[in-house]
Parts: sequence; structure tokens; C-alpha cells
Amino acid sequence: MKILIVDDEITARTILKNHLLQHMPGCQLIEAANGTEAIFRYLKYQPDIVLLDLVMPGMTGEELIDGVLARNPGIPILLSSAYGTIQTAVDAIKKGAYYYFEKPVDRARLLIIIERAIENYRALKLRIAITELDVSATGTAGGQLGRGQAAAEPPSPELLAAQADAYGKLFTIFVRHRAAIDRVTFWGINDRRSWRRTRYPLAFDADYQPKPALQAIIDTVRRAGA
Repeated sequence: MKILIVDDEITARTILKNHLLQHMPGCQLIEAANGTEAIFRYLKYQPDIVLLDLVMPGMTGEELIDGVLARNPGIPILLSSAYGTIQTAVDAIKKGAYYYFEKPVDRARLLIIIERAIENYRALKLRIAITELDVSATGTAGGQLGRGQAAAEPPSPELLAAQADAYGKLFTIFVRHRAAIDRVTFWGINDRRSWRRTRYPLAFDADYQPKPALQAIIDTVRRAGA
């Protein structure tokens, strides 16, 4: 799942990003600091959900809602603001926003709302494709788009176990929503072929040997009888 976080405050973006990485491992997070940048990143990455600060310099959150919904009328847009009123929330929902939070955002509730958005896609009989999936084994999100490609130490057994646990949690969600999900695909076959190869993110290592993550995926699917 790709999530676009739009907020002019870097601290707010970082808090949300870290929380989502902790509780939704494997999701791809894209950041934008203003509306113009958000439109560019939306067109480039085609995210599944947008988390949007309503009050920003330049293009306002309301203008960005119009811009995003014009390109994808069904995308869930979750709004937040430290300066909101009841009328602000009503106006945002009328424009097509999916949900409105007052800052500081209740991060536990945010996770619930994101999963509910997936369920609503299912209710609309829209098919979901989970693509470009990987989970860093090193506990960091770098190594993408040519950054951070310096050699990294191979992950320890503890890190591989944590990666396997994350994959298991992800596939528990996928299995729960399997009636709406057409497919789940990965960024690559093995770590050597991954764009984030220095983070050892896939289910097979560089020598095509299965990692604990693969067994976690298989066990999760088998337990569900899927």
C-alpha cells in the first residue's frame, strides 16, 4: 500500500511516518511538504491513500482535495488540522474527504481508519492489488531511489525474525481482506535483485535461499485456510 503524507511541518510528517512504519510494516510512504509537491508526487507514485494537513502555505488543503479527486474520485483522503472547527470538517467532507482529524492526530485511530478505507474499497466492489511489497530487515527505510546504497552488514537472526513477524502481520491483513485483493506482488525475487538490496527486504536472500519471512508468509496463509 502506498500512502502519501502531505504536511508543511517536518515534525508532523516524521511522527506519522514512524508510526505507520511501526504498525503497518511494508507500506510505502511518500512525503510532500506542500500542495504543489503533493500533486507531483501523487502523479508519480499513484498512492492508495492521502493523509493531508488542511492548512498549509501556498496551495491549501481544500485546493489539493479538488486536484486529487479530479484525478481519482475514489481515493480516500484523510484530513488533519490544528486550527479546525466543526464547519471546517463539514466543508472538507462535502468536498469529498474521507475523514477529518483534529491535531494532534490520534495515531491509534488513524490505523483503524486506514483499514476501514480498505474495507470501503471492498464494499464498492473495487479490486485491490498490493504491489511493490518489501519489508526492510535492517529497521530503516533507506536504500531506495539510489540513496543509501552503501554496503550494509547482513541482518542478524534477530532482525530476520522481526522481519518475518512483520511479513506475518501484513499477510494476516491481506488474508482478512482476500475477497477484495486480486494479487500481492513484491519488489523483486531476492535481495540481490531488489532496488533496496542493502536493506535485505525480500523473502529470499541474495543466493535465492528462503529467509524466515517466507515461512511466516506460508504459515499465515495456511492458518487461515486460504
